[in-house]
Amino acid sequence: MRSPAWSSTAIFVTWDDFGGWYDHVPPPVVDGIGLGPRVPLLVISPWAKPGYIGANQGEFASFDKFIEETFGLPSLGARDSLPGTSDLMDFFNFSQQANPKLIQAKLPYSNVLSVPNVGEAAIGGAHPSTVTPASGGPGTVFTYDVMYRNSVAPTVHNLVIDGTTTIPMSVKKTVGKMQEWEATSTLAPGPHTYTFQFGSGTNSWQLPLNSTPFSGPQVMPFKLTGIKVTPSNGAQQLGKPVVFNCIYTSPAGKTPVTAQINIDNNVHPMNAISGTPTKGIRYQYTTPSLSQGTHYFQLQFDDGSGLRTQQEYSVDVTPIYLQNSKVTPTSGTASTNFTFSSVYTGPGPATVVEVVVNGTPHPMSLVSGDPTTGATYSATLNLPAGTHNFAFYATDGTNEWSDPPTPGIFSGLTVTANGAALIHSKIRAPRPATAPYAYDAG
Repeated sequence: MRSPAWSSTAIFVTWDDFGGWYDHVPPPVVDGIGLGPRVPLLVISPWAKPGYIGANQGEFASFDKFIEETFGLPSLGARDSLPGTSDLMDFFNFSQQANPKLIQAKLPYSNVLSVPNVGEAAIGGAHPSTVTPASGGPGTVFTYDVMYRNSVAPTVHNLVIDGTTTIPMSVKKTVGKMQEWEATSTLAPGPHTYTFQFGSGTNSWQLPLNSTPFSGPQVMPFKLTGIKVTPSNGAQQLGKPVVFNCIYTSPAGKTPVTAQINIDNNVHPMNAISGTPTKGIRYQYTTPSLSQGTHYFQLQFDDGSGLRTQQEYSVDVTPIYLQNSKVTPTSGTASTNFTFSSVYTGPGPATVVEVVVNGTPHPMSLVSGDPTTGATYSATLNLPAGTHNFAFYATDGTNEWSDPPTPGIFSGLTVTANGAALIHSKIRAPRPATAPYAYDAG
């Protein structure tokens, strides 16, 4: 603001994810994926309309559209070219008297308490959030974590739930120069909030920094567990059916009046396959196929007390995949030539196909075939005596696939020294993953 550029400046401040549980405005559907829940947008400029709240449909492509119109550039031919995408020009009045420069002092800030899984806290498997899981039901044990960084040990180290329940926290582990403090609790169904309150002597710290507590977790009067997408290989194969599963359990013995799944803002009923409410009913929905790309889904159930939405998950659909992955022979000595092979299928050639042995990648070469019908890749290696694990990886430069599912490996390949008695190996792969990736858990 102090620079000569202020007179021609427009600053846009927005957020990548909305980070909340609820938005009463359904996201518009503009393509196969659609838009997500709304995020804030702040416009800072001498020409911004003071106190103005825009009503036009803006999204991230609006910034492209604004730049294109400002500098006379062509559109990218994507969302920035849609008439319904705002160009953000309604936020400005270029005939008004320029807004004054607003230079204010910095807000008070402390980094003694911080959210896990940032910076040094990401090392050593710290929790990815201040509360996990992000949602649950009766009996679910919720784990609260916060990072503490200070040379003085805290004499006060509390988790405060709903502003009334105080639970002392304890040190879980040290991560770099920080300590991860943890507490657990079960919660009654309904909305909840929480804060972290630490102190030492005359000093005190709170997270969040302001007086507004964290919201969550979401606690429902029933449980949704066993959430999985099959077949699961870290990604789904383009053109193949995708099956969504979950298990509904009601301590009150209530059968759902609504059981549905929302995939990319399209709602589909889920079918009860087997089970009882008290022991668990397995629900399932099968879609013939999903288009290429990332798809988002939510589980929505109602036991008669109101429709509840489980947190959002994502599943990727890719046109490439590996199959018939193997090693021949399955056992040998240090002088044995082990041939690793896998069949790659995709709309075009692979840019990389590798076998990763004990964490080290080795390039595989095309042996025969065409990617549209199946191209066989192989690599021949000598391995030292010992037990080895391996996995296969492929990419076409845009999409990725691994076999077995990431982060799985094939195990059981045992190599003996020359002259030693041969130990016959049994190659094993892990069971398919039983849950998709969670998205925006808060």
